[in-house]
Amino acid sequence: MRVISISMRRSMRAFICSTIVLSSAAGCGQQEARPVDTGALSTIGFDSAFRLVDSVTLEVDTATPLVAVSAFAVAANGDIVIADASERRVFVYDPTGRRLRVLGRSGDGPGEFRQPRNLAIASNGDVLVVEAVGKFHRFRGDSLIGTLQLDSVTLVSSMDMNSDSTMLITTSNGKSGAVVEYTLEGRVRQRVDLFTTVPVRNAPEDQRWRSFLQLRGAACNGKMRAAASISDTVWSIDPTTLRFSAKRVTPSGYNAPRLPGAADNANTVDPFKWINQFDVVQGIFCSGSAFAFSFVRGARNIGDPQIFMLTLDGESWRAFSEAPPVIAMRADTLITLRDNGTADYVLRRFVAR
Repeated sequence: MRVISISMRRSMRAFICSTIVLSSAAGCGQQEARPVDTGALSTIGFDSAFRLVDSVTLEVDTATPLVAVSAFAVAANGDIVIADASERRVFVYDPTGRRLRVLGRSGDGPGEFRQPRNLAIASNGDVLVVEAVGKFHRFRGDSLIGTLQLDSVTLVSSMDMNSDSTMLITTSNGKSGAVVEYTLEGRVRQRVDLFTTVPVRNAPEDQRWRSFLQLRGAACNGKMRAAASISDTVWSIDPTTLRFSAKRVTPSGYNAPRLPGAADNANTVDPFKWINQFDVVQGIFCSGSAFAFSFVRGARNIGDPQIFMLTLDGESWRAFSEAPPVIAMRADTLITLRDNGTADYVLRRFVAR
C-alpha cells in the first residue's frame, strides 16, 4: 500500500488547515455533552483537491465471488482484507489485488458468519471480525484462533484497533450509543456512553429513528472518535480521562435527518424511500492526526458520490463534494472502491494535489 512522503503530508496539511477554526466543549465521559454547532462549511470539488495516483483491480473467483462489500481493512504489510455480507466470507488480497485466502463460511459455528460487517487487523497481522450481534472471530493466516461472544454490546456498528492490544467497538440499541474498548481476548477494558437519545434535531424520541441509528468509530493518535449515522454530530474522546467533546459538522447543502411529512402518510411510508431523503454518515476514518467521515444520501451503494469531510487537527474542517466512495485512509492516502460496471471491483488511491 502506497505511503506518501513527508513533503506530501505537509502539503496536505497546509491545504486543509487554511480554513475555519472551531471551538470545543468538553464533558464527563459518562454524561452527554451539548454539541457545538460549527455552521455549514462551503464545499469544493474533490477532483480539484485530490489526484489519483494508482489503482488495483481485485481478483475475483467465480466459485467464491465478491458480491456485497461490508467492511474493509488494510494490514501494515499492505494486504487488503474485505468482508462480504452476502457471501458471508472474508477475503484477503495482496497489495496487487491477488486473492490470497478466503476466511470463514456461512453458519453459526466457530469461524462461521451470518453478518461479517466489522473488520480490524492486529499489529501481528491477525484478522479480527465482529458480527453485528457481537460474535467475535480471530484468524491468524488460514487458521481460526478462536470465536467468542462479546459482553456489553447490543448492535455492533463498527470496530477499529485502539492500540496493539485493544480494539474499539461502537454499539447502539437504536436509541443510545457507546464506544467500548476490548482486549483482543474479548474482555471489556472501558466504556464511554455518548448519548441516550437519538442525536437528531427533529423529534429524537420518535421510534422510527431506531432502525436507522448506528454509531461508527475510529481510533488513532491517542484519540477515539465517533459519529452517528443519522446525525451531524462528531464526538472526540480522550481514552485516558474518558472526557469527550461533541461538535456538529455540516457542509453547505446538508440535508438533515427529518421525519416523513404529513403528506407522506408517516405511519406507512417506505423506510428505504424515507432514508434517501436525507444525508447519512457512512464511513469514518482516522490516520495519524487526520480524521474524516463521509455523508451520502440515504443507504450507500458502491459508486454513489459522497461529501467527504476532513480535518487534520480536529478543529479546522474542509468539505469536498462529489467525492468517490472513500472506504479507508492510510497516511495521507485516501482509498476508494468502485465496481466498474462488470464483476470487478477497483481500489483507487488519491493524495492531495
